[in-house]
Amino acid sequence: YLKSLLYCYITRKTGEKLDPTGFHLPGEEIPESETGNPFESFNLDSVDLSVPNAIANDQIYRLPEEITGAKNHWQITYIQMPEASVMDYCKKNGATPNVLFATLLAKAIRRLDPASEKVIRVGVAIDGKSIVGNMNNYRAFPEFAHLDYYKEQENEDLAATLKAKRAELKAEASVEKILRLVKGL
Repeated sequence: YLKSLLYCYITRKTGEKLDPTGFHLPGEEIPESETGNPFESFNLDSVDLSVPNAIANDQIYRLPEEITGAKNHWQITYIQMPEASVMDYCKKNGATPNVLFATLLAKAIRRLDPASEKVIRVGVAIDGKSIVGNMNNYRAFPEFAHLDYYKEQENEDLAATLKAKRAELKAEASVEKILRLVKGL
């Protein structure tokens, strides 16, 4: 709505003729896919809301304040790496950039706090809408999947870890998970 309002304002104020593709103009009928329930066609009655193999919150690693300071939830870290090198490495090792960075982050945390026995959980962004194949709706429905890194995995070969975590991510980014999230809304 706001995007269409801005389009109308700019075209009327400047007199410019802009391409109206992607905007709803006054008097135009808005399709059901943009106003209705985008999940109406899914059978949510059969979806089980329980989360399999859930890890208790007290077993998940949190960065301690001694390391990060009092505002650790505001800390942002940037990694800049050559895209071609990252993609080549991922292709050679059957991984994706998301899995590679999640694994490198988990390994860095283990080195930062080697005494911790807790599970390091890294959230990886996934596209829920494309996973369920419901592209004809207005909601982006971004979500995330968890990759869990256990203390006993810290010395595993990087290439083997990447393959295992990619398989975990595929399993975690499933239609069942997305439907469980939709039903829980």
